[in-house]
Formats: sequence, C-alpha cells, structure tokens
Amino acid sequence: QDGSNNLIVTGSSTTSWGSPASPHSGYSTDVVVGRLTGAAGGLMWHSFVGGASYDVPADVQVVGTSAYVAGRSGAVWGLPIVGHSGSSDVFITRVSVASGAVQWNTFLGGAGHDDVDSLAVDGSGNVFASGTSESTWGAPVRGYGGSSDIFAARLNASGVLQWNTFLGGSDLDFAINSAIIDVHWQ
Repeated sequence: QDGSNNLIVTGSSTTSWGSPASPHSGYSTDVVVGRLTGAAGGLMWHSFVGGASYDVPADVQVVGTSAYVAGRSGAVWGLPIVGHSGSSDVFITRVSVASGAVQWNTFLGGAGHDDVDSLAVDGSGNVFASGTSESTWGAPVRGYGGSSDIFAARLNASGVLQWNTFLGGSDLDFAINSAIIDVHWQ
C-alpha cells in the first residue's frame, strides 16, 4: 500500500496488455507491477519487468515514492547495476509509485540457482533481502558452506550491494517463508 492508500501488486504475465509504463519483453514470463486505487480497485498504471527468460516475483515493499520488487530471473534485463551471473538469479528493482517507471534494477547470485524469499526496505531506502543460494557470490561476511545456503544481503538506496552473508552448514539450508521483521535501526 502506498502513502495514498493505493495498492501496489505484482504477478507474472506471458503477454503484453494495456498501455504499460514499461513494455513486456516479448519473451516467456515477465513480472507485472501495477498500482490500483485503494477505494475502487481501478488500474492507475502497470509496468512489465523482465527479459529473455522467465521472471517471477516474490515480494514487494513500498517506501515513500518507490516500490521495491524482488524475484527470480532466468536472464539479464534492463540496465542492471550488477549483471545476471547464473542459471537463475535474484533480481531487485525499484519502480516509481507515481508512474511505474523502472528507476534501477540489479541481480544477486552466483553460478547456481538463487532465489529470494523476503524483502524489506528501511526509511532511508536501504534494501534488505534474504533467500537461498546454490553457490557463493559477492564478498560475503560469512562464507558459503554447502550445497545450498541461506543468504542475507543489504543494498543501499541506489541499489549497490553493501554486504552479503551466508548461513548454513555443509549440506542443504533453505530460506522458506522467512521474513525480515524490522529494519528501522541504522
């Protein structure tokens, strides 16, 4: 929900429709982000984000004038801060609440499959994400330990990775229904 009690929703779409702020890629499944009036449910705008493979949303958060969307992508798209690096990577994108225009996007992940489970944004626009990774990436605070590990990461308001870390042992560790509860501390 935005500051005017309108709703920001996400989903997936295999085709373009309406007059989007950002067009469908024309490939596979793109993420669709939309703003609906809270009072009546009317569509104010919608936008597609995605590329030449599947793109699946996982979480959306609204802070101030921006909506932050996280999900999983099978290929690079947009003009990312950090490029796509594996079979599937986590994507995080910031979209204007007023217009649906993509403000930035970035990818998190390594050579294996990476999936996001939870997203939170603090009042300064810092983005926190958690999920599961099947390989190491970034310059982790705590190293990668096994077949799959839980990851946590922080991006600044411009989408630049500030830190990432892994949690887990030598076998399989997964973030399932995880939640980032409170990021109001700084």
